[in-house]
Amino acid sequence: MTCGIFRTANCSQILYPRLQPGGFLIVDDYMDWLTCRAAIDFYREREGIDEKLILVPHMNRYSGFPKERE
Repeated sequence: MTCGIFRTANCSQILYPRLQPGGFLIVDDYMDWLTCRAAIDFYREREGIDEKLILVPHMNRYSGFPKERE
C-alpha cells in the first residue's frame, strides 16, 4: 500500500477489511515516515488488530501485517 502520508489511515480502512483471512497488508514507508507509522498504529489499535507486525527485509523497508485467520 502506498497511499501517501495523509491517506494511510483511509487506505487501511478500505483495504484491510477486504483482505481474505490470512491475507497480508503491505505498508510502504512504515519505518521511514513517523506519520505513516502513527496512522497504521492508530488504525490497528482502534480496530483491535493484534496480529504481529512483520518487518519485511527489503530495499524500501516494506512492513505489513496479516489479517486474522477465521
